[in-house]
Amino acid sequence: MPDEVPGVTSPMVYTGMLFSWFAWHVEDHELHSLNFLHTGSPKTWYAVPGDYAFAFEEVVRGQGYGGNLDCLAALTILGEKTTPLSPEAVVASGIPCCRLVQNPGEFVDLSKSLPCRIRPW
Repeated sequence: MPDEVPGVTSPMVYTGMLFSWFAWHVEDHELHSLNFLHTGSPKTWYAVPGDYAFAFEEVVRGQGYGGNLDCLAALTILGEKTTPLSPEAVVASGIPCCRLVQNPGEFVDLSKSLPCRIRPW
């Protein structure tokens, strides 16, 4: 294993702007994620409970890529952070989708047991 794994052994910093988005993805090495919003406008998060991971992968495979991927490829693509998909498509497929608004000075804790939690600084 390399000495440094970005996002795991060292922090990652992302910047955003009006109308920017971040693709659906599985967290690095399927670990938990703790995110802090330093400043700016509120950020909207969407998450799927871990119990629905396989169903979500099927939605990604079918609706995001037209069913042209096998199951392992769908999981791999979710790790690459390249999958845009409307939350409405997820909910229409019968998968619960958590929506959370994060304000500056707040942490968001994403874990498999509880999809979204806000923790004030």
